[in-house]
Amino acid sequence: MSDECDDDDDNDTVADDVDNCRLLPNVNQTDFDGNGIGDVCTLDFDNDGVLDADDVCPANNVISSTDFRKYLTVNLGDVNSNSPPHWEFSNQGAEITQKLNSDPGILLGMTNFGSVEYRGTFFVNTQVDDDFVGFVFSYQSNSRFYLVSWKQAGGGSGGEAGVQLKLVYSTTGPGQDLASALWTADKVQGQDCLHLSNDSIVK
Repeated sequence: MSDECDDDDDNDTVADDVDNCRLLPNVNQTDFDGNGIGDVCTLDFDNDGVLDADDVCPANNVISSTDFRKYLTVNLGDVNSNSPPHWEFSNQGAEITQKLNSDPGILLGMTNFGSVEYRGTFFVNTQVDDDFVGFVFSYQSNSRFYLVSWKQAGGGSGGEAGVQLKLVYSTTGPGQDLASALWTADKVQGQDCLHLSNDSIVK
């Protein structure tokens, strides 16, 4: 039975909603310091051998570090383009750099997540280029996904400055039409990029 359907994940007869060590058997519920976390899991909640202070998913014993090196590249621009996205990795896959001024593209990780809180940092190391940077979530295909993007300045091409949240639904998939719809604020036939929010103030 999966954890989503199981109300006692560690099978210690203590229900998850009152268990102070949900993933590690702790029948006596001993909690010497009274912090609400049982003594047997106080430093390593998911018992994966990685201390919670160093664990990016302290309640998941399958994932303990951020590593994007297992990935697929999804080029959203013209399939015949000479400038597809190119990614470079450092810090054991926890950091990604895109140095090429390329067509729009996605680096798609191979790990599936359900409900998750994600924190990360973007750096834009240029004062002249004004392309978009962002991330996708709820990716279903190269024609349907959510996009959070940021652009430091607007331009004559119609691109809007600031932070945007979009629901992208393309009837054609990758190509010049989808690339244009992502870039501009104008409607492009067959490409729905629904603005769910728009913060046009660059902070």
